[in-house]
Amino acid sequence: MKKFITVVLILINSMLNICEAQQFHIGQSYAGGIIFFIDGSGEHGLVTTAFDQANYVRWGFEGLVGASSLDNGEYNTKIIIQSYKKPQVTAAYICDTLTLGGFKDWYLPALRELRMIYDHQENIRNFTVGEYCSSTESNSLDSWNIHFRPHRRVEFHYDKDVKKYNVRCVRKF
Repeated sequence: MKKFITVVLILINSMLNICEAQQFHIGQSYAGGIIFFIDGSGEHGLVTTAFDQANYVRWGFEGLVGASSLDNGEYNTKIIIQSYKKPQVTAAYICDTLTLGGFKDWYLPALRELRMIYDHQENIRNFTVGEYCSSTESNSLDSWNIHFRPHRRVEFHYDKDVKKYNVRCVRKF
């Protein structure tokens, strides 16, 4: 009888833990930002800042730094930061040095991450109509960017040294 009660208590505890599991949804405030992606497990994903962290800031400078990942903005951001010998106020630097909601692991999104943000902009809100830069380089002169406007995404690669962009930072949870 004692074993039976122990088994029942274990089952009840397991059921309570399942019921307490976090249910995430796109547009939810969580982990210092707004959720725009949830992975297949339903337990992890990506958030972006609720507001632009900068407006009219350049991506970086001419010259190929190797930030070519379309999916991994965290990797790209590290490569960009490491490529400049001294701190430079660039889009990647703004995200890399950001502390928001108690979190310090923000980065500039890669192109595909920025596409997902664009696709969910109505759930995230507070966007400026204009160009947002990704951390993805196109070549030694240009980076990939998205012009945010309602119902029409325009992707382009353009001058990373002269052009000024809006910046949204991203982090994993």
